[in-house]
Amino acid sequence: MVFQAKSYKKILGILMFLVDAEEKKSYKVVKIEEGKKMKLKLSAMGILIGKEIKVIKNDFSGPIILGIKAGRISIGRGLAKKIEIIGI
Repeated sequence: MVFQAKSYKKILGILMFLVDAEEKKSYKVVKIEEGKKMKLKLSAMGILIGKEIKVIKNDFSGPIILGIKAGRISIGRGLAKKIEIIGI
């Protein structure tokens, strides 16, 4: 079986939690390990499974600032530990 470079990269992507993401890189949300209420709140902010997010600031202390579409939001580190992402 032959893979195109783009799809091959997605298969080999590394899963991680948002709290471990690097600044100025884009990621895709894979899984949210939270209850129904928090998932609804996150979806209202634009964080949905399959959506692309960009990490604007993550200095490993304090909140993480994300770029979603044309806006920015901040996520606490505790919540960021429950959002699984993959690099794109």
